[in-house]
Amino acid sequence: MAKLTTKTRRGGLFVFLAIILGGVALAASVPLYYRLSGAPSSFEQIEQIQRENGPLFASLGLPPGAQPYGELLEGFTRRRGVTAWLEREYTVPGSFAEVVAWYEPRLTAQGWKPYRRSEWRGFLAEFCRAPWVVQLSNRADFSGSRPPYHRLNLRLDWYGGMTEDRCSSS
Repeated sequence: MAKLTTKTRRGGLFVFLAIILGGVALAASVPLYYRLSGAPSSFEQIEQIQRENGPLFASLGLPPGAQPYGELLEGFTRRRGVTAWLEREYTVPGSFAEVVAWYEPRLTAQGWKPYRRSEWRGFLAEFCRAPWVVQLSNRADFSGSRPPYHRLNLRLDWYGGMTEDRCSSS
């Protein structure tokens, strides 16, 4: 076993201080990098995305007779890149298939492409226009009621990893 002497204690103290100073320098350099390079920080990027989300969400439109059910939800994550979304539920007359049939020509006319069509089911449909993805999902089906209706969840996602290649390959 090594003997602890003043020389080994000083060496340990030096290593400890070097680690602390390196961490402080790294923490200070990241904001400095964003400031000097002109690249937007993730917070600025999220703010910009959230400014674009509202008008784009409104441009999607709603089927005739759709009524809001609940609040407009907004959120973001910074895990594995930046993701931001807006979503709201609506009570819509008719079936989910009718709503998808209503949205498909309108969204394709706006430049949206059907996304992962092979995975569409009776409760989910997606369209993409990189880096955006629109998701239509059926939250509840009341087809047995008179008149029949269902609850539609309309969600707009911004995902930095979504590229035109991924949009067109689906």
